Amino acid sequence: MVNLHLDETLSTEGIYASIDLNKLSNTANTAIKFVDNKLNADLTIALTGDKQIQELNWKFLGRDKTTDVLAFPSGETDLDSDILYLGDVVISFPQAVRQAAESGHTVEAELQLLIVHGVLHLFGYEHSNEEQKSAMWEAQSEILDLLECPVALI
Repeated sequence: MVNLHLDETLSTEGIYASIDLNKLSNTANTAIKFVDNKLNADLTIALTGDKQIQELNWKFLGRDKTTDVLAFPSGETDLDSDILYLGDVVISFPQAVRQAAESGHTVEAELQLLIVHGVLHLFGYEHSNEEQKSAMWEAQSEILDLLECPVALI
């Protein structure tokens, strides 16, 4: 199950209203199934503001700047349900809005890209070197193609 958390302070921006939350959940589920078709897992996707993601980036990665997406893997199994909790994907909604405008696609498509990117990080994908980056970008591209998501990947 995908748990979506929308920062209430951002809802006044009006763009939230144009976002299909079911599509965002489906995006995360598609990314999970792409990596492991048999896996039954839960995760949380949180849309937050620049300040909050900057604080998380500093606290956990030592980077005092805003970023677009952070992933916090868990790997814990719920003892009651026996379902794996993959972790949390935190996205800066204002950064997603800016990046969508710069890239020329919709905010919803940018959120899909960031969700896929975050979910892949939960599974251990990285982009610290060219080999890792190539594998991660290829997986992202394949998942976005499955979703028919109109984003231009660099």
